[in-house]
Amino acid sequence: MNRALLTIVAMLAITPAMAQDTTDLVYSIEASASVSPIVSMFQEPRYPGATDELSYGYGGFVQVQWRPGRLVAFGIMTGWAFLAHDELPSNPTIDDEGPVTASATLTAIPLQVFVSMRSEHFKAGLGMGPYLMMSQLESDDVSKGSRFELGLTFVSSYVFPISSTLKIGPELRVLYLDYRGILSIMPSVVLTSTLYEY
Repeated sequence: MNRALLTIVAMLAITPAMAQDTTDLVYSIEASASVSPIVSMFQEPRYPGATDELSYGYGGFVQVQWRPGRLVAFGIMTGWAFLAHDELPSNPTIDDEGPVTASATLTAIPLQVFVSMRSEHFKAGLGMGPYLMMSQLESDDVSKGSRFELGLTFVSSYVFPISSTLKIGPELRVLYLDYRGILSIMPSVVLTSTLYEY
């Protein structure tokens, strides 16, 4: 987490050097939404006896940012990510005729502050804050659990204008979660809209 703070400080420190003529700055509020598949790598087993370190899922994220100038923007980010689904062997009961399995899922909701920098087309940013991790185990009954875990979200995108207020393009999103050392990679498509300028 200390490295992330140093990254933000470095980003803000180089802003004056990168800034262009500031005599006619346009301030804006922007929103963006992205969807993608997710490939997640788990440093620790997802369940006892698990041997597969990779899992596959999908997700979507939404950001709202205030851009007080041309380069730096500040805002919040949330969304939903389906990280893992596993079928687990379960002990059969007397009435069961064959093997019994239980279904386990892991999802995450980010609640993060977000800082980004951009040029005309390229944007790179960092989100920091908690993820709400939610697990569910379903067999004869359904058991649910949740906990907050700190995480980092690295984002880079390259967008193309499709109107005066809309842009679209590819995005790469990388999530790192302290919860069992989860690293998730999301090749995304992002749509950005300028909601208000002044």
